[in-house]
Amino acid sequence: DTLEGSRLHFVKFETKYIASCLDFVRQNLVASRELMTGKKIKATGGGAYRYADLLHEKLGLSVDKEDEMACLIKGCNFLLKNISDEAFIYHRHGDPEYEFQLADPNIFPYLLVNIGSGVSIMKVESEDKYERIGGTATGGGTFWGLGSLLTKAKGFDELLELAEKGDHRHADMLVRDIYGGDYQTLGLPGDLIASSFGKVCPKRGNEVQCSEEDVARSLLFTISNDI
Repeated sequence: DTLEGSRLHFVKFETKYIASCLDFVRQNLVASRELMTGKKIKATGGGAYRYADLLHEKLGLSVDKEDEMACLIKGCNFLLKNISDEAFIYHRHGDPEYEFQLADPNIFPYLLVNIGSGVSIMKVESEDKYERIGGTATGGGTFWGLGSLLTKAKGFDELLELAEKGDHRHADMLVRDIYGGDYQTLGLPGDLIASSFGKVCPKRGNEVQCSEEDVARSLLFTISNDI
């Protein structure tokens, strides 16, 4: 018989708190260490290697390590082929802005840009043929790190909340700030960013009017545009 009404619960936490998390699991969700000894848990990413010994020490579990990129690509392939509205095309000035896509069995080839602490760009040609063709060290970790230095945000989500409230135009120099409008010869619109944080440079007699929210939004655009 199958159980109806079952529910999966997902909890996210920073890896620096993993010891506390495992203590919580041991105290609240594991009847005894003996019941867990010899059992395996699937894990992927750097933590599957870095914290394997800690998982065994705290819970008695062995870690069955799966390749991070292989898991990511298999998951993307499944979603794109089988689940509608999981992917969309973004039109910056469109109406609507988001054009959601139907599931399609013909998805190859495609580029997968995996944005984590850093960024990897994967060329996916088939279910089992893919390669890393590029990437950058400027990613989510950069946004969080620089954001922590430039603002009083205490965490990644708080930094995103700041960015949502900010106006990057107070910090970024736009094409129209240089040319007075669009740069029509090259087809550049006036609201295009010409220089990230270009307005923050001090000018004689003028104080920079730029809030933490503006800084956070400009930083988010800087990282995103670089990717």
